[in-house]
Amino acid sequence: MPHYECVDFILKPQLLKPMPVDHKEVQLTMTKYNVNEPQARAISSALRTDGFTLIQGHAFYHAHNIPSDNLDDRPPGTGKTSTICGLVQAFLSNRPQVIQANGTRSTDKVATKKILLCAPSNAAIDEIANRLKEGISGAGRRSVIPKVVRVGTDKAINVSVKDISLDNLVDQKLDSSQSARGGSKDSASDIARLRSELETVRQSRQQKQAELALLHDVTKGAALEEDIKRLNYRRVTIIQKLDRLRDQQKSDNRTLDAVRRKFRMDVLAEADVICSTLSGSGHEILESLEFGIIIIDEAAQAIELSSLIPLKYGVTRCVMVGGAIISRPFQLR
Repeated sequence: MPHYECVDFILKPQLLKPMPVDHKEVQLTMTKYNVNEPQARAISSALRTDGFTLIQGHAFYHAHNIPSDNLDDRPPGTGKTSTICGLVQAFLSNRPQVIQANGTRSTDKVATKKILLCAPSNAAIDEIANRLKEGISGAGRRSVIPKVVRVGTDKAINVSVKDISLDNLVDQKLDSSQSARGGSKDSASDIARLRSELETVRQSRQQKQAELALLHDVTKGAALEEDIKRLNYRRVTIIQKLDRLRDQQKSDNRTLDAVRRKFRMDVLAEADVICSTLSGSGHEILESLEFGIIIIDEAAQAIELSSLIPLKYGVTRCVMVGGAIISRPFQLR
């Protein structure tokens, strides 16, 4: 813990006054992202504040004149997901482009800051990822569709978002690249064919050896011995071909692994939003990316230590979503 750069800010947070948001900006945010006034204020304030911002379900209660202190009567759908969708689109709309030394906009997608969207459980992160992949912003409004990538093990990802899982997107790139998988598939089919042929030769050889052992005719015996010699030669030839194909298959697999790693980085570089569980956000594959903001959904259900994992990327803006009020942000750096 002492080695964390932000240890003092985590253990001794200092509350700051919320960033002021003028009425005109609130109205513009409400119009652009189809959110209510409290949600618009939360979105605008979060994007202006360096540090931690906590957004809770107060936006829903305020808009519907429902007391937020009675949590037992809380209705489903407090507007938190809509606020996250609006926050994502607002960040992407205002995301600065990297300018090169010659004054032109950089085409390096890795250098473009992305959103790291996390949640404590697979079910929670799959729910918000499913909303985002459809391009839903605010309360059901379809607008710009962000490029969303769900990072995690395939068996843990819900079927509704498997189409945007990292492994699935990489497989799509591999399938479209004939040179990447073609050699490996050809080697596997050739090996299977030669193994079948080798088994046929082995059975024929055993059969002729059994016939030779029972035969007393010298002339027929010589013919069987010639057949056995040819089968032995054929057997050795097939084994040599199998050895060469196995070596080729190993080489193809190494090439395929390298291509898969490249495609994996390409998919992540092209993404706008990376979705992951809190524990999965620490995967080394994300270390080459630069994030402009971290959003943690269902933050009230997260274990404190797991919430520290995405902070390893040195992001200065973290928005934690979940609960009944909007608290003041506090400085991280």
